[in-house]
Amino acid sequence: MFPDDTTKVLERLSAALVPGAPVSFSFWKESGMWILMHKAAILATSDPTFPPPKFYHPKWLHSETLVSYLERGGFKDIKISEHSHPWIAQSKTAFGKSISSTPLWTAYTKDWTAEQKEKYHDCLFEVLDESYPEAEHGPIEIPMTAYIGVARKA
Repeated sequence: MFPDDTTKVLERLSAALVPGAPVSFSFWKESGMWILMHKAAILATSDPTFPPPKFYHPKWLHSETLVSYLERGGFKDIKISEHSHPWIAQSKTAFGKSISSTPLWTAYTKDWTAEQKEKYHDCLFEVLDESYPEAEHGPIEIPMTAYIGVARKA
């Protein structure tokens, strides 16, 4: 989802494999964590039009994108399946710490004021409390859906 040149990466991978070698790939179709983070961002910025994070091109929301790249990269017998794979965070606090420190989140909030960045943590807990009222300080299960692709080197 993130290479500058996905075709080149897959061509290099294919070149390193023996014919018929199996490979598997996955990428997120739906990410519940970014939905929660976006809701908190709207609260922190006080801007209901604040855009959701876009860390990759929207074409990656479709399995056909992976098939197309795998074919161009020299793979065959491509099968794509969709799997629900929730992310289980040990607590709301652990979730906030793990996401807020990622380079992707830092890039998303790079233009925020110091006040907005400070306010964000309270806003995130407000969103998490609303979404997971029964969790208290225990684990939370965040919905995520992945595409899993398997293929063979041609």
